[in-house]
Amino acid sequence: MNILRKSGRATLLATGLAAAVGATAGIANAADTVVMAVPTFLTGAGAPAFGVPARNGAEVIIEAINKGKLPAPYNNSGKGLAGRQIEALIYDESGGGVKQVAEFRNKVQKQGVDLFVGYISS
Repeated sequence: MNILRKSGRATLLATGLAAAVGATAGIANAADTVVMAVPTFLTGAGAPAFGVPARNGAEVIIEAINKGKLPAPYNNSGKGLAGRQIEALIYDESGGGVKQVAEFRNKVQKQGVDLFVGYISS
């Protein structure tokens, strides 16, 4: 059961990233990069089972998106996300909801994050 849950979350992350590519294929933007925040457990009890695999999956799929190596039907936007390279900002999700709301605001308002993928915890 745990193996199915782990692989299901990794599949969900990969599917979400791939869907983001298809959904933004027609968007034109002058910026060369899209900053994508990927909050995941990098410390604590959830890191080995959920966080590290989520980080690894994000790194693999982002690299594939940036190189334009996604399978059909997600390969219609060329390299990157609507032609823009993804810059990943992977950070630790631990610390609870209040901390994550503050992190979210900081990432958007001060660090210029364009989109978020993730949040393993509820």
